Amino acid sequence: MNLEKSKRLYKKSQQILAGPSTFGKGIDQFAYGVTPYAVKSAKGAFTWDMDGHKYIDTMMALGAVTLGHRYPDVDRAISKQLEQGT
Repeated sequence: MNLEKSKRLYKKSQQILAGPSTFGKGIDQFAYGVTPYAVKSAKGAFTWDMDGHKYIDTMMALGAVTLGHRYPDVDRAISKQLEQGT
């Protein structure tokens, strides 16, 4: 599996960001070479890495995320609130 773009972004992030806030999100917790180093986008139960690979997101923010990523009603509510200011 080619993860070159993901690895490059991960290495860059190590220079400017702190590590994960929980041990469950560290890169060492996943299968080396077949797990994304960085997620580019997500929708529903799926995520895509920087290299274009699609994954089923079984971690879902360390617990059950019943609506999945980018649920339309939640996105609309967030957008409406942002129009009013943060």
